[in-house]
Amino acid sequence: REFSPKGLISGITVDEDGSMFLCHATRVQHLDPEGKQVTLWGEAGKERGQFGYLTGIALSGAMLYLADAGNRRITRYAINGDYVDEIDGFSIPSAYFDCGIDGKGDLYVGHTSKHQVEKYDGNHELVEVWGEYGSDPEKFCGCCNPTHIAVYPDGKVATTEKGIPRLKVYGPNGNLLAYLSPEQLGLSPDPHFLKQLQENSDGSLPCHDGWPGMPLAVSKNLRLAVAIPGTGEIKIYRMDG
Repeated sequence: REFSPKGLISGITVDEDGSMFLCHATRVQHLDPEGKQVTLWGEAGKERGQFGYLTGIALSGAMLYLADAGNRRITRYAINGDYVDEIDGFSIPSAYFDCGIDGKGDLYVGHTSKHQVEKYDGNHELVEVWGEYGSDPEKFCGCCNPTHIAVYPDGKVATTEKGIPRLKVYGPNGNLLAYLSPEQLGLSPDPHFLKQLQENSDGSLPCHDGWPGMPLAVSKNLRLAVAIPGTGEIKIYRMDG
């Protein structure tokens, strides 16, 4: 199926029945499996339950987790739009802030300024942290990475970065399992290459330190889909082993 929702979409998650939840900058839109709107809710602001700039969304049962880069917090809502609670205290210096849920319902957050992935249990207790700054394959480079994460049911975490376009998959404890360099992705961190994509794209590719982030998602059959900015491509990968 193909849908054409109105407005700029900054995140999407799909329920088991095929219904979709889309986050716009300060609104959340619920679509049925046919693409018809069920509800639209949310308002801009800094108070509890309001949104600054939504950049990520994840679904766990009847609950939605919304990554709000503008207000630097994760807000939890019921799928009908009722505010539940939030986790704050994040340091988010850019408009990249993502979250995901594993098969047990634990929450994973990309804490970009700390170059870490953080794991929270159902009580919002921080139970695990891994990741560090650096340009080595297992580390996160730039001012603030990872920009996007996708979580497998068993707790593996896929990440992408801005600045240097890299795709990685980590084990549940943060050990690096798979890595694709820019060249292996068919890309280049060279600014001339990025400029060509900007000229050929439908919109700008803003990122103050080079390549923008690459949204990604894990499918039901455990394939990893990665959106390549500026090319109009979605590349599908499979983890061996």
